Amino acid sequence: HDQYMPPTDDGTKYCICSITDDDDDDDDGMIQVDDGHHEELTIYEIQYTEIQGEGDDDESADACFDSPYNLHFVKVHGYVSAIATNGFYIQQHKQARVWKGLWVAVQNPMYVNQIARGDYVEVMGKVVEDDGLTELTEISSLEVETTGHDIDPIATTTGEIGRNCNEDGEAFEGVLVKLEGVEIKSEPNWFNGEIDINDGTGKTFMEDSMLDTDDYLYELFDDTEMEGYTLDRLVGMVKYKFGDYEVHPRDEEDIEYTESPEEDDDEEEDDLWGEDDKEEDDWWGDDDWWDSIWDDDDECADTCYDWSCDAWLDYWEDDWGESTCETLESEWGCDCSECECESFDGPPDFGEDDDYDGHVAKCNQCLYQGKDYCIEENVCITRGSTGCQG
Repeated sequence: HDQYMPPTDDGTKYCICSITDDDDDDDDGMIQVDDGHHEELTIYEIQYTEIQGEGDDDESADACFDSPYNLHFVKVHGYVSAIATNGFYIQQHKQARVWKGLWVAVQNPMYVNQIARGDYVEVMGKVVEDDGLTELTEISSLEVETTGHDIDPIATTTGEIGRNCNEDGEAFEGVLVKLEGVEIKSEPNWFNGEIDINDGTGKTFMEDSMLDTDDYLYELFDDTEMEGYTLDRLVGMVKYKFGDYEVHPRDEEDIEYTESPEEDDDEEEDDLWGEDDKEEDDWWGDDDWWDSIWDDDDECADTCYDWSCDAWLDYWEDDWGESTCETLESEWGCDCSECECESFDGPPDFGEDDDYDGHVAKCNQCLYQGKDYCIEENVCITRGSTGCQG
């Protein structure tokens, strides 16, 4: 105010102001003046509306449930729920609730430096719509009234938040939310870094305005890809940007992930050793040797490859030295009383129905017999110095 005039007899107040239009355009746009009066409102009053809006030439075409107090100067109170480098979030209650969160954008970093998460603050500024995001900006005053409050998120789902502008998602704008069982459905978008997430109810996005989610998740998963991993729990602030709702984790503690236990056997081992053996040729004989060799029932796996007991003795010779039925029994608990300990001339024919010709990979399967064998005419033979035949 350049000059102040005393109130008139009826109490009316006037001021003399000089106003300059510095936007260098020749339009007749509205000029707003902050006269120092800020209407005191709740966050709910600022946020709640049932009118989505469509935008026009003078407003963003991405209008999304604009505040009924758009372009008003207001004073509002709230609990600080998150802090970024260019602003902070406040919510009306310590327990987050729908329609009761607000993003406060600041131009002066001193404001974010003087607050902490859990502070209860009074903020004075101007309500504006930034591409569909309701925010408080042009901050003229920020006061911390109390500190140390615990801030709790509200539980919801990815489907309820959604992606594009919608009334359910708008209710969570500026609100601290908690999601569970969230599967990562994409790598970060090359354009804006958004990551598709879904807890089974529908997609929304995760973003990184506070936590560098990309690097953190790659490190957390110890992988160069994140798609397909599932987070046990995800907490973050909901923001409307690029025409979509996004969940922004505040820090590493907002992400919980429990590494899946390793399988006892991988698929290849299950196929090769287990009951669901892909080979229909009775690859391991009538009795699955992998199960029975480690069995505690003292039964000898004497039918592996349809071998005789002698074949077993020969199999373990390289690792255990010269073996006999007695050593086989003592080492493995096998009952060799019915074994016919005769000379071993090599493994038997695989059978008429086995189609192994020309498959060099099957040489490795011959190696499971304990010797360097190759396949020739469906029979494992001793491998020569020139390698596998056929």
